[in-house]
Amino acid sequence: NDIPVDASVSFIITSAERAADLRHPAVFVTAWAETKSSRPVPPGTFGPLDYHYEAGFDIRQRLRQRSGWRPDDIDVPQLYDGFTPLVYLWLETMGFCRVGEAWEFIQDGRIAADGSFPLLSGGGSQGWGRIHGVQQILECYLQLSRRAEGRQIPHAETGLSTFATPINEGMAILFSARED
Repeated sequence: NDIPVDASVSFIITSAERAADLRHPAVFVTAWAETKSSRPVPPGTFGPLDYHYEAGFDIRQRLRQRSGWRPDDIDVPQLYDGFTPLVYLWLETMGFCRVGEAWEFIQDGRIAADGSFPLLSGGGSQGWGRIHGVQQILECYLQLSRRAEGRQIPHAETGLSTFATPINEGMAILFSARED
């Protein structure tokens, strides 16, 4: 799992009109959804896997209803990795692969920085430490505003950031480099 660190991050959110006058390109929030799950989870556990799938599928469905997105639309996948198994849960519940197939999906360099699915290009929670999903949001911003420097994903136009577990404060945010 990720390590505790001291950190501070802030984001400035403004209108598209105001952002047009700023020095760096704007990144737009396309849609977001958070868990509606209120299922009890035994202390010290992640709870039953079925609860995660149920909540994650609900988050994905609401994102789709709000934006029309599809998993193939995402150029910058930033899935919460506070504990390594959560990456598998998010891959499967967001529809990047079928349930039970995440371990196959990540093989053969697909998730490498230069792979077809550059997962956690900014290092994620395992690389940055425990700042609770902020690094996933930051990496979407940096990539889509073309400010990721040496790790810049070519032609990055859309990003997805997830946070926590699908049943425990789970959230997903879609980003776009274009206002439309």
